[in-house]
Amino acid sequence: MIFDDYLKTWDINSDDPVISHIGLAVKIAKRFFNRSRRRSHLDILQQAMFGLFMASKRFNPERGTKFSTFATPYIRGYILQLWRTKRDKRNDTAISLNFSREQPLVQGSEEAIDVDDFLNRAMDNLNDRERFIVKMRYGLSEHGCMTLQEIGDCVHLSRERIRQIENEALKKMRKRTAFKS
Repeated sequence: MIFDDYLKTWDINSDDPVISHIGLAVKIAKRFFNRSRRRSHLDILQQAMFGLFMASKRFNPERGTKFSTFATPYIRGYILQLWRTKRDKRNDTAISLNFSREQPLVQGSEEAIDVDDFLNRAMDNLNDRERFIVKMRYGLSEHGCMTLQEIGDCVHLSRERIRQIENEALKKMRKRTAFKS
């Protein structure tokens, strides 16, 4: 692994940008601590440090940028990799449809629902093709997340048409899940 190789050759001195910018990695990682209860703080910090290590390997001081400016996107990117799982993609879909654990799906109902139930209810008014495309696109099936092209190849449609159908389906789902205040 790249990280292990880097640690073997790492010479600890105060001029090393990794040592002098640990605080930056911790500061950026702290912003992500409250975003997910399923991710431990140590996992987030580990990813932040890995992003810092990778930034230090790719940093070129001759370009005239500060290391902290260069490293910040790397640190954030490696932390965000923690959220790229199928389950989190499902949560992102629910959040984009205004899912809230505090609000009931049906007005006047006090029942609490989980993300899977929420998405299934939101997809109730979709036709079979729309439901298939949403499930394939957002990893709600056993196949995982698929690109527009991969879905288009399955159903013999262009990726642009798949994108249009996906947008129509998401509009229907948003309308279905709109809460009246």
